[in-house]
Amino acid sequence: MKISNPEKLNKKIAKVEAKSYKKTSRLKRKEELRLAKKAEKLRKKYALNEEKNKRKQDKRAIKAQNSVTRNSDEENINVGLNKPEETISKNAADPEAETEKILLSIAKEQNPVAGWLNLDNAALIFPAGDTADISNMFRVSAVLKEPVDPVMLQKALNLTVPRFPSLTSSLKRGLFWYYLEPSNKPLVVEKQKDFPCRKISLDARNALIRVTYFFHEVAVEILHVATDGNGGITFLNSLLCCYFKLQGKEISDKTNCLNHLDKPKPEELADSYQQLYDEQKLPRAKDKKAYRLSGKKLPAGVLITVKGIMSSSAVNEVAKARGLTVGQLITACLIHAIEEDRKFYLRKSKLPVVIGVPINIRKFYESKTLRNFVALMHVENENCCDFDALCQSVKSQFEKSNNLDYIRSYVNFNVRIQKNKFFRLVPLPVKNVAMKLALKIFSDNVTTSTFSNLGKIAAPEEFKDKVLRYEFNLGPQSTILTSVCGASYNDTLVLTFARVIEESGVEKYFFRKLRELGIPVAVESNFEL
Repeated sequence: MKISNPEKLNKKIAKVEAKSYKKTSRLKRKEELRLAKKAEKLRKKYALNEEKNKRKQDKRAIKAQNSVTRNSDEENINVGLNKPEETISKNAADPEAETEKILLSIAKEQNPVAGWLNLDNAALIFPAGDTADISNMFRVSAVLKEPVDPVMLQKALNLTVPRFPSLTSSLKRGLFWYYLEPSNKPLVVEKQKDFPCRKISLDARNALIRVTYFFHEVAVEILHVATDGNGGITFLNSLLCCYFKLQGKEISDKTNCLNHLDKPKPEELADSYQQLYDEQKLPRAKDKKAYRLSGKKLPAGVLITVKGIMSSSAVNEVAKARGLTVGQLITACLIHAIEEDRKFYLRKSKLPVVIGVPINIRKFYESKTLRNFVALMHVENENCCDFDALCQSVKSQFEKSNNLDYIRSYVNFNVRIQKNKFFRLVPLPVKNVAMKLALKIFSDNVTTSTFSNLGKIAAPEEFKDKVLRYEFNLGPQSTILTSVCGASYNDTLVLTFARVIEESGVEKYFFRKLRELGIPVAVESNFEL
C-alpha cells in the first residue's frame, strides 16, 4: 500500500498520541490524588487511634496512682493547705486537676449563714430576660504585682462568703417573685481558661458570682441580680484583704472593704430604692428609639475585650481644658466613634445614637447597701458630627440628668410599678411576660451602647504596693453589641470595650480620637486585633 502524503499521516498520528498521552496523564493524576487522599485519611485515622490509646494509658496510670495513694489522700491535702507549691507534684499526670481537687476540698469548709432575701427593685427585671443567665453579667478584677496563689485565694474566699450573703446566694422562684437563698454548692475558685463572663445558671446549685484567677489577676464575675459595680468592688477588696492577711501582710486600712469577722448588717442588705421612694408622680422624659449597631455576631459564649490603658491625670487634664468631667469626655468620644462607624458603613438612619450611662445614687443619697443602687440616664446625639458641639451637648445632658430630681423621678417610676396592688398579685410566669416586654421598650430599643464608669477606685492604702490596677467590663449583651466600662486606680485608667461582633470599628475610632486629643493609650486584647 502506497501512502500519498506520509507527512500528513505522521502529523495525525502525533496528534492522536498526544491526546492519548494527555488523557493517560490526567487519569494518572486523578489516581494519584485519590491514593494521596486515601493515604491522608489513613494517617489521620492512625493518629486518632494513637491519641486515644495514649489517653487510655494515661487514665490507667492515673487510676493506678490513685489506688496506691488513696489511703494517704487526707495527709496529702493537709500538706497542700500549708504548702501549696509542694502539693502539685512534679510527677503528677495533671497538675491543674490536682489543684482543682485541693481547692474543692477547701471550699467544702464554707459556712454560709444567710437566710432568704427579697430582690431589690432594680434586680426584679433582670431574671425575666431571655438570656438572663449571661446578658446581665459584669466583671471586676484586680491585677496584682505578684502571681496569684490559688490555694490561699480559696481560703480567703471561704472567710469572705459569710460576710456577703446577698452576693453569694442563688436565685430561686417563688409564686409571685424571685428571691435569694444560700447556694447548694460551695464557691470554688476557678482558673480562667475561657472567655470572660461565661454563663452562670440561675438555679439553686449556683451562686450569683464566680471567682477566677489567671497568673497575676483575681477576677469576680457577678450577675446584676446580686449587686452593682460598686458592690462588686467592695466584695473584691474584702476578698483581697483576706488574701493578703493570710499571706502574712498587714492591712490596717479598711477603705471600701469589710471585715470578714463582722456579721452582715441590715443596712447592707437593704433595698435602698424603697427608702428613696416618696410616692410623688414626678415628670419623666419619654425614651426615644435609638440607632442600633449591626455586625456579624460571634459564636455564643465568645466575648472579645479590648482594653485601653492610659494615665488618669492625662485624661483629666484634657477633660478640664474643655470644661468637662472625665465621664463626659469619654461619653462624647464614644458617640463620636459610633457616628464615624455609621458613616464608614454608609448606614443612613434618622435614629439618634443613645448611650446609657449608669448613675451611682450613693453619691446623692447616703446608703450603705451592698445591693443594686443605680439609676440610668440616656445621653443622645442627633447626627451632630462636630466634636466640640458634641462635647457641649453631652455636658448639658449630664447636668440635666445627673442630679437628685432626675434620680427621684426614675426611682419613683420603677418602685410605683412594683408596689402596684394588681401587679403584686399576678403570678410570676405572667409577671415575666410583662417584664420581658418592659425590657424591650425601656432598655433594648432605646440604647445604642453603654458606658459604665466606676471612677476612681477606693481601696485600702496598703493595696498601692500590691495592686497594679483595677479593670471592669460588662458581659455579652443580647442587643447592645458593644459596651465600654472604666475604672481608675494608681493614676491608671483602664477603659474596656466588650463586644459580641467581629467588627472592631467603634473601638478603633474611639482610641484614635483619644490619641488625637493628646492622650497616649496602650491597647491590650484577648483576641488578635
